[in-house]
Amino acid sequence: MKNFKISRRFASGSLARSFSELYLNNDDPLAKSRGNIMFGNMFAIAWSIITTGVFFVGFLQANGASDTMIGTVNMTMIACGLLQLFSPLILERFKKRKRYLLAMRGIYGFIYFVIVSALPLLPFSREMLLALITTLIILSAIIQNGLMGSGYSTWHIQSVPEKTRINFFSFSFMANTAVNIICMVSAGAFLDNMTLHGFEMYAFLALRLVAFVLILLEMFFYGRSVELPYADKLQRVRLKALFLVPMKHKPFLLMMSIMMFWSFLANLAGTYYLSYLLQDLGQSYRLISLSSAVGTAVMLLSTPMWNKIIRKTSWLSALIIALPTYAVVFAGFGFVFRENIWLYVVCVIGNTIIAPAINLVAMNLPFMHTPKENQTMFLSMFTTGNAIAAFAGVSIGNFLMIITQNMSYEFLGMVFGNKQTMCFLQAFLMIIMMFGVIKIKNVLSGHPAQNS
Repeated sequence: MKNFKISRRFASGSLARSFSELYLNNDDPLAKSRGNIMFGNMFAIAWSIITTGVFFVGFLQANGASDTMIGTVNMTMIACGLLQLFSPLILERFKKRKRYLLAMRGIYGFIYFVIVSALPLLPFSREMLLALITTLIILSAIIQNGLMGSGYSTWHIQSVPEKTRINFFSFSFMANTAVNIICMVSAGAFLDNMTLHGFEMYAFLALRLVAFVLILLEMFFYGRSVELPYADKLQRVRLKALFLVPMKHKPFLLMMSIMMFWSFLANLAGTYYLSYLLQDLGQSYRLISLSSAVGTAVMLLSTPMWNKIIRKTSWLSALIIALPTYAVVFAGFGFVFRENIWLYVVCVIGNTIIAPAINLVAMNLPFMHTPKENQTMFLSMFTTGNAIAAFAGVSIGNFLMIITQNMSYEFLGMVFGNKQTMCFLQAFLMIIMMFGVIKIKNVLSGHPAQNS
């Protein structure tokens, strides 16, 4: 009887009611489609977690890549994102794109996970092995960006009309956060245990093969989501139109500028801070992944809070609130040393308290002032601008790391290097971004959003 009462209270709660309206509403023909998209996103997050970040850096390091080479590979992958601008030339030729997009995803997964994972088992020299791995990673990035571009986003946003968007992004974010926790903890523990017994490379290969299975599951659920007709005015996309049509919409360009600034500053440090933790401080994968998992768990608690803040204020207002606090946390990362590694854990948790605000806004930013017509073209321009900014951030960050690699200075009795200084630079840029968003918010006060 007591369990029944608890269930009734939960079922009557706003959280359960919102979930039911999103995914279990029989009167909404898009409800099941949103559910499939959410499950697909969860598997996408899962394979991404165990093959990117510290696991990507570790995989390249295990194959003999230097810090500079890792930074260069990362920079080149981001540069491939520039190809998204041209993806409408292919996508707009398809009235129905689902099968094409899923096929490209499958090819990408097979090259990036299966073939790349098999290379270290073959009798290549280290130089040849790194050259082949780098080439195939770049080829995968070309497929992902040049041939697919914003196709997934344009397809999936059809099932998420504006009235359901905040709840959909919030539930997706919380579900992805739970997946993040499981993957980070399990993958980190697995990798540390295998490394302890001298099987580090085999551990990385196993993770990447698991990732291939996960990408197949992602494709299965995405394949079950609906694809509605696209609201495209242009019958034939011309190269000139890719640039000119989005440039005529000032509110859209302002949204893109916000995302570009964030992408630039977020990518300045690249993979160097992870190298700082692994090599300079000698920390384990377990500590890094467990800290991320604990911090990610905090996201589950802070996401509803930011959901309410967005509803009571606005998307941009929430971003303005979050940025200065985020800056403090990023500056804190710069004060992490071997003897106070606990500060890293504190900063990770602080980071994840604020992260939902940034992530929720970033999810909706491409759609806030984007017209329904020719949406693929607008989103391709948006993601291309994002890629340009990320490439600029990684490139400048890589340049700064190279010219300051022997830099050290003392402040408040502590000795800092270039990787910690980069954290301070990122924090400073977040304050600059806050003032920029305030200005843009004032400019857009007379422009109603064009959410699709």
